[in-house]
Amino acid sequence: MSEQADVVDGEWPHVGRREPRDVAQVILRLPADAKMIGSARRFVAEQVRELGGRQVVDAELLASEAVTNSVVHAHTAMVELSVGIVGGAVHIGVHDDDPTLPEVSTAGSPIGGHGMNLIRALSSEWGVTDILGDGKRVWFEMEL
Repeated sequence: MSEQADVVDGEWPHVGRREPRDVAQVILRLPADAKMIGSARRFVAEQVRELGGRQVVDAELLASEAVTNSVVHAHTAMVELSVGIVGGAVHIGVHDDDPTLPEVSTAGSPIGGHGMNLIRALSSEWGVTDILGDGKRVWFEMEL
């Protein structure tokens, strides 16, 4: 496993709490292709249901936003989607090879660029973890 460090950037409004280190999770690796976003949504829905989560639709939405960001902006060949449980929450992460932080849009921004705002608004915890030398993971948690 690669060494990890939580991203801290004064220009970024919120990076969430430190990502839990030991999350038992199921991982799906997908080609970074817009055609795969539906597969990502189905995977998340299935896993969240199996874990007993009630917020399946929100989890699908947030995962698809994070995967879409990776597909559109990261210019990477693969995206890794993980779903697990930590405490009383479902933990979902999207890892790509690009270390660039995702952008959080501001009020009045044109259409697009609001995915991170949705993640911030609908999750109980969220953040970005820098996978040193191997990109980043956008992650979020939703109560079961």
